[in-house]
Amino acid sequence: MAISPRAEKAFQLLTELNEIDVGQYQQILKDRLGPEILAVFESYCREIMPEEENDEVLGTLVHLMITGYLVSANEAKAVFGPSIEIAE
Repeated sequence: MAISPRAEKAFQLLTELNEIDVGQYQQILKDRLGPEILAVFESYCREIMPEEENDEVLGTLVHLMITGYLVSANEAKAVFGPSIEIAE
């Protein structure tokens, strides 16, 4: 099964984002999307993982979900700037 260039680029972006400082990434998302969006995704994560008490695990899941959404909606450049390249 061949992976499209866009999917490969999105996977690369998610992998790279997993290696950055979570606090710094959360601040970028807060500044550019607003705390309300983070709260919505966090609420959803708490609903699907009610037994998870580790805020770091939930925070990482929130960030990955938001990033996946931005990539799938072609909004990554609008949030992270023109240096983000997602193949068409």
